[in-house]
Amino acid sequence: HQKRLEQWRERLIADDAALTEFAGEHAGADLQEMRTLIRNARKEIAQSKPPRAQRELFRVLRGFSVD
Repeated sequence: HQKRLEQWRERLIADDAALTEFAGEHAGADLQEMRTLIRNARKEIAQSKPPRAQRELFRVLRGFSVD
């Protein structure tokens, strides 16, 4: 389960289309919050900052069944 969550997080950060796919599978997702976290995670990676948004995105994903 943990590995699947990590895969989703990586896909969401790497590919804009992944959010559309995730939203299709998880109707209750707060897309605005997720977009913000994804954008912040991308900035953190680009600026070599601590992964605060990446961790928060993982916590959000953990609230959904991603099997």
